[in-house]
Amino acid sequence: MQLKPKDTIISLDQEIIFGSRPKTVRILKRLNFGSYGSVYKGILTHQSGKKENVILKIEHALVEHPQLQIEHIFYRRIYCCRDQLIRGVPLFHRFLDNRILEYTPQTNDTRYPNLATLGKFNVLVLEELGLNLCHVRKKFAQGIPFACWIDLAAQIFAIMKYLFQQKRVIHRDIKPGNFVLGHPRETDSTRGPDKVFLVDFGLSKTFEQWKENRGMVYMKRVEENTLHIGTKTYMSENVMAGDRPHMRDDLISCCYVLREMVDGCLPWHEEIEAIDDYREWNRALCEIKRRLRGVDIFGRDDNQEPFFTIDIPEEGCQIGQREQPNIEEMQDLFDYCKGLDWDEEPDFQRIEYFISTTKYKKENRIFMTENPWETVLQVMND
Repeated sequence: MQLKPKDTIISLDQEIIFGSRPKTVRILKRLNFGSYGSVYKGILTHQSGKKENVILKIEHALVEHPQLQIEHIFYRRIYCCRDQLIRGVPLFHRFLDNRILEYTPQTNDTRYPNLATLGKFNVLVLEELGLNLCHVRKKFAQGIPFACWIDLAAQIFAIMKYLFQQKRVIHRDIKPGNFVLGHPRETDSTRGPDKVFLVDFGLSKTFEQWKENRGMVYMKRVEENTLHIGTKTYMSENVMAGDRPHMRDDLISCCYVLREMVDGCLPWHEEIEAIDDYREWNRALCEIKRRLRGVDIFGRDDNQEPFFTIDIPEEGCQIGQREQPNIEEMQDLFDYCKGLDWDEEPDFQRIEYFISTTKYKKENRIFMTENPWETVLQVMND
C-alpha cells in the first residue's frame, strides 16, 4: 500500500531515542507537508542535558518515491566531518529508521476513533533555520533593498561554488523556497539571520562521469523523465528540453531566483499566465527562456518601473543623480552562465568579479549600508 503524507499523522509529544550515547528527539508540532513527507519541529536532547531546537523531516517507509534516504546520502557527503559547520548548508544531525506512533484519520466512518499504530518511518534531523526566500519575497512585494540583494547574490553563488568544487554535487531544484535564512535567535555570526542556506537535497546528484581517451566525458541526454526533476518556473530551458541537469543549469536557476527577488516577478509571467493547456504552457515557457539574454533578466529601459523601488528616496532627498543601482554586470553574469557548455566547469572567479563590480560601483556606494540585512530583518520580525 502506498501512502501520501497527508494520509498519516504523527502523534505529537512522543520521543525517539537513538545513538550509542543516547540522544532524544521529542516531536513538538507539524510545520508543513509536501509530496515526499512532512516537516516537524522538535527538540534534540543530548546525553549531557543540552537541548536544541531541530527540524524533523519524516517520511513513511511506504511512500511511493522515498526521498529522505537520498537526501541523507548527500548530507553525509557534505558533512563528512560531523563537528565541522558548513556555511550555507544546514547542520545534519542524524538519519533514523524508526517505528513511530501514528494514526490515520477514519474519514469514511465516524463511528470509529482514530486508530494509533506503530509505523515505520525515515527521519532526517536537521538544524533549525529561519524563513525561506518565498516568505521574504511576500513581505517585500516591491523587492528587497539593493544592499541586501547583492549580498544575497554573493552568498548564493558561494554556496554553489562549494557544492560544485568541493563536493561535486548538483542540487537540481534551485528555487526561492529552498534558500533559507538562519534562525533569528542564532548567536553564531556565520549562521545568523543574515546568512543564507540551501536545503532539500532530495533531487540532487553527483557528477556522472567516466574516463575515455579524451578524458572525462559526461552523459548529457537523460534516460529518466526530466519533466519531474525540479520546479518548472526556475528550471533552465536546457533541462526543460531534455538535458540532464548540470552545473550551468543550477547557476541559471540561481539567476532566476535573484531576478524574482528584485521585484517579485519573472519576465515571462505576463506572457504565459493566460495559457491554460499545460503542454502549451510548457512549450511557451521553454521558448521564452531560450530567447532570454542578460538584458531581459537584469535590464531596465526608461519606460519600465524601477527595480529597487524600496531604495528610491523620498521626494526632496539628495541621494545623487541616479535613482537606481547600476546592475549591468549582472546581465553579463547571466549571459556567462547561459553560455556555458553542458559539462563546462564554471569560472567562479569571473562570477565573483561580476558581483563585486556591481557591489562596489561608484554610483552604487550610496545604496550600500553597514548592515545590509537590517531593513529586511526588521520587517521580517514585525
